[in-house]
Formats: sequence, C-alpha cells, structure tokens
Amino acid sequence: MTFGINVVAALALLALIAALIALPIFLMVLCVGVFNRSGSTPARIMSGIGIAVCLTPVAAVASYVVAVCPGRSGVLSQGTSPSGQEYCVVQTFKGLVEPYQVSFYIRDTSRVWRWNYLEHEDNAWRSAAVEFTGGNAMVSRNGKPFREIAMPTGIVDIATVSGGYVDYYCPPEFTVEDVLRFHNNKYR
Repeated sequence: MTFGINVVAALALLALIAALIALPIFLMVLCVGVFNRSGSTPARIMSGIGIAVCLTPVAAVASYVVAVCPGRSGVLSQGTSPSGQEYCVVQTFKGLVEPYQVSFYIRDTSRVWRWNYLEHEDNAWRSAAVEFTGGNAMVSRNGKPFREIAMPTGIVDIATVSGGYVDYYCPPEFTVEDVLRFHNNKYR
C-alpha cells in the first residue's frame, strides 16, 4: 500500500521545520546559557535573533488566521429588490486552504432561487450590501462595490433542469435559511 509520499519532499519539509523552529530554539537556549555566564553582547544578539526567527512564522500564521476568520459561514445580506424579488448573499467556510465560497441568490419571477457566483478562495466577508439599478444588482463587499449581476429574466422549471446545472437553482419553497443550508452542503 502506497500513500504517494515523496521522500525527498518530506525530507525537505522536515529540514525546513528544523530550520524555522528547532535551530532558533537551540540558539536561544545556548545563548541564554552563555548570557547567564558571561553577560556578553553577542549572546544577547544571538538570543534576540533566535526569538525573532521563532516569532516570524507564528506571526505569519496568526495574521493569516485573523484575515481568514474561520467559521463565519452565514447570511451576509438579505432583502427584497424594488421589483419584489427576494435575495440573499451567503458565505460558506470551506477550510484554511480555500477559505470561503461567497454567492448571491435571487428569486426569479417564478420564485425559483437562482445562484450567482461572487467569489471563492476568499477571506471572510465582514458585510455585504446589494443595490438595484436598471435591471442589475450591484453587490458590495465591506462597503465597496464588488460585482454587478444581471437580474434574472424569464422563468425556470427546475424539474426539467439536468446535468451540472441542477446546483444553480433552489426550489420556490426554500427560505433564506434553506438556501444557506443548501450552499453549505454544496461547498463544504
């Protein structure tokens, strides 16, 4: 049974981990011992370098986690357009590699929810707003215009939709919470 592990890549990863974590810790311990005995400036400098090297990857990971903001799946915005069509903007947390899928759903004239792509592999949206002008919906992200989407025209009979397009529609009886649940199941 093979797992497809590249031995050279695994060794390189271990060497990188040793260089980023083990070596600075070793230098700090060594320098603290020398510093305690001699109080020398080079020992202080080496100890400071070891601390900085250890904290750099920790700070990078922490800033990424803060930007991604894991676990913020939910409804960002919902309402009704001037023409009476219900809409919602939802996001689903997918994991740290491709954090969020963000989508815009709007009902067509037969009340079928239609999916519209906004973004994937994105950090968490803090807020979303939708403005309607001239047959288009302008979706704003965190207060800034993000994408313009044409309002749906005509009707779709979802019973006749087949193939890969089935996931583009939700039935008329769905509530906004049902749309979010559908989106979460589709993109997790």
